[in-house]
Amino acid sequence: MTYLLDLRDINVGGGLGSTVKILRDNVQVGDSENITELVAAIQGKQVLLVTHGFNVDRAGGEVNLDDLDLLLPSVANRMMIGVLWPGDADWGFIKAAVYVFKDHDSRRSGDMLAKFINLNFDGATSVSFASHSLGARVMLETILNLNRMVHQLILMAGAIDDNCLTKEYKDAAARVDHISVLASRKDT
Repeated sequence: MTYLLDLRDINVGGGLGSTVKILRDNVQVGDSENITELVAAIQGKQVLLVTHGFNVDRAGGEVNLDDLDLLLPSVANRMMIGVLWPGDADWGFIKAAVYVFKDHDSRRSGDMLAKFINLNFDGATSVSFASHSLGARVMLETILNLNRMVHQLILMAGAIDDNCLTKEYKDAAARVDHISVLASRKDT
């Protein structure tokens, strides 16, 4: 994947960083240089932002998003950008207990990502989102705080209430042209 937006503070565990770091080919370079490059790269493109779910550290997120990027066909006017957020449990804690705190991190990650998109993505012809598991909350929180409509939202095995698009996130759902939910009917 060419570009990743890194919202994390540290590689494993930890919380939300103070700024969005832009990684090109999984390496962070100067932030102002990367923002200029990224803004130029998305000009006139349909942008798809994709994120991972709960219990994924930075390295795991990079691998998962790179693998997904390889599966999608390359199209001239489309660009996929990965989003890394602090969704992994800290060692020494019970994962179920940490999950509650990561829900808070997912909401704050969405707020941070929305501010970044609002400042830098005006040149994109459209913005779409895809997520897995608790990453659904990251993307829905992002959509709530955007200054633009969203072309498409894909929620894969969302770790969120099954009525979230008609209750908690109905305002976000109203800002999306097309929503796809991929889930197992056996997932309660």
